[in-house]
Amino acid sequence: MTDHIPQASRTVTVGLLKMTLSGVVMERLLARGGGTGIFGIMGSASMDATEVVAPAGTHLIPLTH
Repeated sequence: MTDHIPQASRTVTVGLLKMTLSGVVMERLLARGGGTGIFGIMGSASMDATEVVAPAGTHLIPLTH
């Protein structure tokens, strides 16, 4: 992990930890420029990705297809 200034609404963990691919993608998105919302299609196939949205301090904007 790289050192960056934490946002007020989320906690940054320092040190080694196990992360899912979805968690890594979320951390990289927040580190590159932040954001308050993530667009996504709800469903069991994307459950891993949707579970990391709220702890990261963002919210999911559900879409349909």
